Amino acid sequence: MSEPLESIRELQDKLRNGDENQAESILSILSGLNITFDQLKETKIPKTVKRVEKKYPKLRLTTRKLIDQWKRVVKERKRAEAIPTHVEEYRDRTIKLFTEILNSNELATEIEKSLFNTIDKNDYTKKARSLLFNLKKNSGLKQRVLSQEISPDELVKMNPKDMATEERKIEREKLEQELTEGRRSDWNAVNNAPKNGMFKCKRCGSNSTTNTQMQTRSADEPMTT
Repeated sequence: MSEPLESIRELQDKLRNGDENQAESILSILSGLNITFDQLKETKIPKTVKRVEKKYPKLRLTTRKLIDQWKRVVKERKRAEAIPTHVEEYRDRTIKLFTEILNSNELATEIEKSLFNTIDKNDYTKKARSLLFNLKKNSGLKQRVLSQEISPDELVKMNPKDMATEERKIEREKLEQELTEGRRSDWNAVNNAPKNGMFKCKRCGSNSTTNTQMQTRSADEPMTT
Protein backbone atom coordinates (compact mmCIF):
# COMPACT_ATOMS: atom_id res chain seq x y z
CA MET A 1 0.00 0.00 0.00
CA SER A 2 1.41 3.39 -1.01
CA GLU A 3 1.84 6.32 1.37
CA PRO A 4 -0.55 9.32 1.33
CA LEU A 5 0.76 12.11 -0.89
CA GLU A 6 0.36 14.64 1.93
CA SER A 7 2.69 12.65 4.18
CA ILE A 8 5.35 12.53 1.49
CA ARG A 9 5.11 16.30 0.91
CA GLU A 10 5.39 16.93 4.64
CA LEU A 11 8.58 14.85 4.87
CA GLN A 12 9.88 16.61 1.77
CA ASP A 13 9.42 20.04 3.39
CA LYS A 14 11.22 18.89 6.55
CA LEU A 15 14.02 17.52 4.41
CA ARG A 16 14.46 20.89 2.70
CA ASN A 17 14.53 22.89 5.90
CA GLY A 18 16.12 20.54 8.44
CA ASP A 19 19.71 20.28 9.59
CA GLU A 20 22.00 17.34 8.86
CA ASN A 21 20.72 15.15 11.71
CA GLN A 22 17.10 15.79 10.80
CA ALA A 23 17.85 15.09 7.16
CA GLU A 24 19.44 11.76 8.05
CA SER A 25 16.37 10.73 10.07
CA ILE A 26 13.96 11.72 7.30
CA LEU A 27 16.00 9.87 4.67
CA SER A 28 15.78 6.77 6.85
CA ILE A 29 11.99 7.16 7.05
CA LEU A 30 11.68 7.65 3.29
CA SER A 31 13.65 4.49 2.58
CA GLY A 32 11.00 2.47 4.41
CA LEU A 33 8.03 3.97 2.57
CA ASN A 34 6.31 2.47 -0.47
CA ILE A 35 6.39 5.50 -2.78
CA THR A 36 4.87 4.95 -6.21
CA PHE A 37 6.10 6.14 -9.59
CA ASP A 38 3.29 8.70 -9.82
CA GLN A 39 4.16 10.10 -6.39
CA LEU A 40 7.83 10.38 -7.29
CA LYS A 41 6.87 12.19 -10.47
CA GLU A 42 4.40 14.57 -8.82
CA THR A 43 6.48 15.55 -5.78
CA LYS A 44 9.86 15.48 -7.56
CA ILE A 45 11.29 14.34 -4.25
CA PRO A 46 14.33 12.67 -5.89
CA LYS A 47 15.57 16.16 -6.81
CA THR A 48 15.14 17.25 -3.19
CA VAL A 49 17.20 14.28 -2.03
CA LYS A 50 19.95 15.14 -4.52
CA ARG A 51 20.10 18.71 -3.18
CA VAL A 52 20.45 17.31 0.34
CA GLU A 53 23.31 15.14 -0.89
CA LYS A 54 25.16 18.22 -2.16
CA LYS A 55 24.41 20.12 1.04
CA TYR A 56 25.49 17.30 3.36
CA PRO A 57 28.19 15.16 1.65
CA LYS A 58 28.37 12.83 4.68
CA LEU A 59 24.90 11.59 3.80
CA ARG A 60 25.93 10.57 0.29
CA LEU A 61 25.78 6.82 0.98
CA THR A 62 22.26 7.10 2.40
CA THR A 63 20.99 9.31 -0.41
CA ARG A 64 22.52 7.03 -3.08
CA LYS A 65 20.74 3.98 -1.66
CA LEU A 66 17.43 5.84 -1.64
CA ILE A 67 17.87 7.12 -5.19
CA ASP A 68 18.74 3.59 -6.38
CA GLN A 69 15.62 2.31 -4.66
CA TRP A 70 13.47 4.82 -6.52
CA LYS A 71 15.25 4.08 -9.80
CA ARG A 72 14.00 0.51 -9.52
CA VAL A 73 10.45 1.84 -9.11
CA VAL A 74 10.85 3.90 -12.28
CA LYS A 75 12.40 0.99 -14.17
CA GLU A 76 9.58 -1.33 -13.17
CA ARG A 77 6.99 1.22 -14.30
CA LYS A 78 8.64 1.66 -17.70
CA ARG A 79 8.85 -2.09 -18.11
CA ALA A 80 5.16 -2.44 -17.30
CA GLU A 81 4.27 0.23 -19.83
CA ALA A 82 6.20 -1.63 -22.50
CA ILE A 83 4.27 -4.89 -21.93
CA PRO A 84 1.42 -5.53 -24.42
CA THR A 85 -2.11 -5.41 -23.01
CA HIS A 86 -2.73 -9.11 -23.60
CA VAL A 87 0.30 -9.97 -21.46
CA GLU A 88 -1.05 -7.87 -18.60
CA GLU A 89 -4.39 -9.63 -18.94
CA TYR A 90 -2.69 -13.01 -18.75
CA ARG A 91 -0.73 -11.91 -15.67
CA ASP A 92 -3.98 -10.80 -14.02
CA ARG A 93 -5.49 -14.19 -14.78
CA THR A 94 -2.46 -15.92 -13.25
CA ILE A 95 -2.82 -13.83 -10.07
CA LYS A 96 -6.49 -14.79 -9.93
CA LEU A 97 -5.62 -18.50 -10.12
CA PHE A 98 -3.02 -18.19 -7.35
CA THR A 99 -5.56 -16.25 -5.26
CA GLU A 100 -8.15 -19.03 -5.62
CA ILE A 101 -5.66 -21.55 -4.22
CA LEU A 102 -4.07 -19.42 -1.50
CA ASN A 103 -7.05 -17.22 -0.56
CA SER A 104 -4.68 -14.23 -0.48
CA ASN A 105 -4.56 -11.74 -3.32
CA GLU A 106 -1.55 -10.00 -1.78
CA LEU A 107 0.51 -13.20 -1.62
CA ALA A 108 -0.69 -14.26 -5.08
CA THR A 109 0.45 -10.92 -6.49
CA GLU A 110 3.89 -11.26 -4.89
CA ILE A 111 4.34 -14.77 -6.31
CA GLU A 112 3.30 -13.70 -9.80
CA LYS A 113 5.56 -10.65 -9.64
CA SER A 114 8.53 -12.81 -8.66
CA LEU A 115 7.60 -15.29 -11.39
CA PHE A 116 7.43 -12.55 -14.04
CA ASN A 117 10.72 -10.96 -12.97
CA THR A 118 12.66 -14.22 -12.57
CA ILE A 119 11.51 -16.63 -15.27
CA ASP A 120 12.21 -16.22 -18.96
CA LYS A 121 9.07 -15.12 -20.81
CA ASN A 122 9.12 -18.30 -22.90
CA ASP A 123 8.95 -20.42 -19.73
CA TYR A 124 6.48 -18.22 -17.82
CA THR A 125 3.35 -20.24 -18.66
CA LYS A 126 4.99 -23.61 -18.03
CA LYS A 127 6.38 -22.51 -14.66
CA ALA A 128 3.09 -20.90 -13.62
CA ARG A 129 1.21 -24.13 -14.35
CA SER A 130 3.76 -26.14 -12.38
CA LEU A 131 3.45 -23.87 -9.36
CA LEU A 132 -0.35 -23.86 -9.49
CA PHE A 133 -0.51 -27.65 -9.82
CA ASN A 134 1.84 -28.32 -6.91
CA LEU A 135 0.24 -25.74 -4.62
CA LYS A 136 -3.14 -27.31 -5.30
CA LYS A 137 -2.00 -30.92 -4.82
CA ASN A 138 0.52 -30.46 -2.02
CA SER A 139 -1.18 -29.10 1.11
CA GLY A 140 2.13 -29.14 2.98
CA LEU A 141 3.76 -26.89 0.39
CA LYS A 142 0.74 -24.60 0.41
CA GLN A 143 0.89 -24.24 4.18
CA ARG A 144 4.63 -23.47 4.12
CA VAL A 145 3.99 -20.71 1.57
CA LEU A 146 1.07 -19.28 3.58
CA SER A 147 3.13 -19.28 6.79
CA GLN A 148 5.97 -17.51 4.90
CA GLU A 149 8.34 -20.39 5.63
CA ILE A 150 8.85 -20.33 1.86
CA SER A 151 9.03 -16.85 0.33
CA PRO A 152 7.62 -16.08 -3.14
CA ASP A 153 11.16 -15.82 -4.56
CA GLU A 154 12.11 -19.20 -3.05
CA LEU A 155 8.92 -20.81 -4.35
CA VAL A 156 9.51 -19.62 -7.90
CA LYS A 157 13.04 -21.07 -7.86
CA MET A 158 11.92 -24.51 -6.63
CA ASN A 159 11.94 -27.41 -9.11
CA PRO A 160 9.15 -30.03 -9.38
CA LYS A 161 11.08 -32.49 -7.16
CA ASP A 162 11.27 -29.91 -4.37
CA MET A 163 7.53 -29.20 -4.63
CA ALA A 164 6.41 -32.84 -4.66
CA THR A 165 4.34 -34.27 -1.81
CA GLU A 166 6.10 -36.37 0.83
CA GLU A 167 4.40 -39.48 -0.53
CA ARG A 168 5.67 -38.74 -4.00
CA LYS A 169 9.18 -38.10 -2.67
CA ILE A 170 9.12 -41.45 -0.84
CA GLU A 171 7.98 -43.23 -4.01
CA ARG A 172 10.77 -41.59 -6.01
CA GLU A 173 13.39 -42.46 -3.39
CA LYS A 174 12.14 -46.07 -3.30
CA LEU A 175 12.36 -46.33 -7.09
CA GLU A 176 15.85 -44.85 -7.15
CA GLN A 177 16.91 -47.27 -4.40
CA GLU A 178 15.52 -50.23 -6.35
CA LEU A 179 17.37 -49.13 -9.46
CA THR A 180 20.57 -48.74 -7.46
CA GLU A 181 20.18 -52.15 -5.88
CA GLY A 182 19.49 -53.64 -9.29
CA ARG A 183 22.76 -52.31 -10.61
CA ARG A 184 24.53 -53.45 -7.45
CA SER A 185 23.12 -56.99 -7.77
CA ASP A 186 24.49 -57.21 -11.29
CA TRP A 187 27.87 -56.00 -10.03
CA ASN A 188 27.87 -58.62 -7.27
CA ALA A 189 26.99 -61.38 -9.71
CA VAL A 190 30.09 -60.58 -11.72
CA ASN A 191 32.52 -59.70 -8.94
CA ASN A 192 31.50 -62.25 -6.31
CA ALA A 193 31.69 -65.28 -8.56
CA PRO A 194 33.27 -68.47 -7.14
CA LYS A 195 37.07 -68.26 -6.90
CA ASN A 196 37.58 -71.57 -8.65
CA GLY A 197 35.79 -71.48 -11.95
CA MET A 198 35.00 -74.27 -14.39
CA PHE A 199 37.70 -73.17 -16.80
CA LYS A 200 41.36 -72.35 -16.59
CA CYS A 201 42.67 -69.08 -17.96
CA LYS A 202 44.94 -69.79 -20.91
CA ARG A 203 46.91 -66.61 -20.32
CA CYS A 204 47.71 -66.78 -16.57
CA GLY A 205 46.78 -70.37 -15.73
CA SER A 206 44.42 -69.32 -12.90
CA ASN A 207 41.16 -71.09 -12.11
CA SER A 208 39.57 -67.83 -10.81
CA THR A 209 37.44 -67.41 -13.88
CA THR A 210 33.85 -66.66 -14.84
CA ASN A 211 32.05 -67.57 -18.03
CA THR A 212 29.13 -66.35 -20.09
CA GLN A 213 27.29 -67.77 -23.09
CA MET A 214 26.19 -65.91 -26.21
CA GLN A 215 24.42 -66.95 -29.39
CA THR A 216 27.03 -65.94 -31.93
CA ARG A 217 25.99 -68.34 -34.71
CA SER A 218 22.69 -69.44 -36.24
CA ALA A 219 19.85 -70.43 -33.96
CA ASP A 220 20.29 -74.18 -34.60
CA GLU A 221 23.92 -74.05 -33.41
CA PRO A 222 24.93 -74.29 -29.73
CA MET A 223 25.81 -71.14 -27.80
CA THR A 224 29.43 -70.01 -27.62
CA THR A 225 30.99 -70.05 -24.13
